[in-house]
Amino acid sequence: MRFPLVKWLFLTMVLAMNNLSAQAADAPDWNTLSSEQQQLLGAFQQRWNNLPAEQRQQILDRAKKFHDMSPEQQQQIRERFQRWQSLTPEQRAQLRGRFEEFRQLPPEQQDDIRKRFQWFRSLTPEQQQKLRDKWQSMTPEQRAQLRDRFRNMDAQQRQQLRERLMNLRNAR
Repeated sequence: MRFPLVKWLFLTMVLAMNNLSAQAADAPDWNTLSSEQQQLLGAFQQRWNNLPAEQRQQILDRAKKFHDMSPEQQQQIRERFQRWQSLTPEQRAQLRGRFEEFRQLPPEQQDDIRKRFQWFRSLTPEQQQKLRDKWQSMTPEQRAQLRDRFRNMDAQQRQQLRERLMNLRNAR
């Protein structure tokens, strides 16, 4: 459930920055928004009227979806947005690039990545940190070899490897 929310947040931010689709051409000006909309969209106040109408409409549509979420979901979105805001422009550009690369992948590869992400999230924080530390200690060549080896495995081989890794970690 976490990845779709992250994806939703990232997509919202990308849509706010890019004119990706043509929607309603009559998006309201800032002064015609309700006070609730203005409060929710306060970050856009200075540039709202300068945004293309399509972007304003997309942002309003996302804001409505946000309003319809549970308080817990809204809090998760707020926290993720704060983390996004704390990133440097370089880190944001890198994430945008990775997201675009992800979108270009075939659906099967996207599903596989989502499954791997969920598997990683299912680990304890200590296990996640051990994997991060191991990755950081590898040379670029070792990382490339590991990536290639994993990419060449079929789904069953990947699952078997995950199970072996989990058994090793649980044995410790």
